[in-house]
Amino acid sequence: MAVAWAAALLVPALCVLRVPELGLLPAAQLFRNPWIDGSFWINVLKFNPLLRLPEFVLGVALGRLFLLRQGEAPPRRPDAAAGAAMAAILLLLAAGRRIPFPLLHDGLLDPLFAAAIFFLAFDRGVLARVLGQPAFLALGDASYSLYILHAPISAWLRLSQLRWPALRVGPVPGFLAYAGLTIAASLAAFRFLEDPLRRRLRGR
Repeated sequence: MAVAWAAALLVPALCVLRVPELGLLPAAQLFRNPWIDGSFWINVLKFNPLLRLPEFVLGVALGRLFLLRQGEAPPRRPDAAAGAAMAAILLLLAAGRRIPFPLLHDGLLDPLFAAAIFFLAFDRGVLARVLGQPAFLALGDASYSLYILHAPISAWLRLSQLRWPALRVGPVPGFLAYAGLTIAASLAAFRFLEDPLRRRLRGR
């Protein structure tokens, strides 16, 4: 897992060294700079699937580690450990203005995400019970649909506001409307497309 994490950070680190502007610009300012946005290196970081491979390997190893622990006593206070990892993630994301975009985008927080997933998987404690409620499980099921749909829905809303100025609203109402529409579309896509097709494929 450590090797996979190092491999995930290799190209982002090289990008920071190769294009100094990427290391100087925090993530919050990246998309305000037209020269950086759309550059070759940013497109490599954001869209090349090979750069996700080390993170996938890390996840496989994490699942294997969890299975190996199944026959042993669970760790003490897994709920507290998962909560600490999630709190650290939120703090680092809040400080993301000072962290170079390539590192934050491409795996810097992977160990913390792995820790949160690993300890929550033991399904013990208040946090695990809360996140195990049906509403949260439904959102988790629809997370891949959310990942697929959030960008095209955002683009569609922006184009709609350009075509029909009456649809323009403030940033907070606009974000709430965007979040609600995207979550609703993701739940519907999972319920009527993703889940039925997955069941059909598994049946074969």
